[in-house]
Amino acid sequence: MHNVESLSDRLVMLKNGREVLTGTIPDIQAQYGETRIHLKQPAVSAQAITQLPGVVAMHQQGDEFDLELDDPARGREVFQAVTQGEYITGFSQHAPSLDEIFRMKVGDDNA
Repeated sequence: MHNVESLSDRLVMLKNGREVLTGTIPDIQAQYGETRIHLKQPAVSAQAITQLPGVVAMHQQGDEFDLELDDPARGREVFQAVTQGEYITGFSQHAPSLDEIFRMKVGDDNA
């Protein structure tokens, strides 16, 4: 999907021959809102992160975490909870990747 993003101006996604999504990549991503957070070295534990309101999924790799939110507006609450007044080396809130959107819309039996 990374190649698709770099080569395409507009996309059409089909499932069983039916269109499920169409538009520019930014327009498609905007439909999903900034429901993803990437953070590094949070001031709280992984267990505490999973219990934050609005966090519906978390993936941890070392001291980095990728979170999925139920609502983009929860990003501020998550930021306040994971920093707790402490410095963290990374926090970004963004829309799902094209690959994530593809998996949501078309499905991936192997994921």
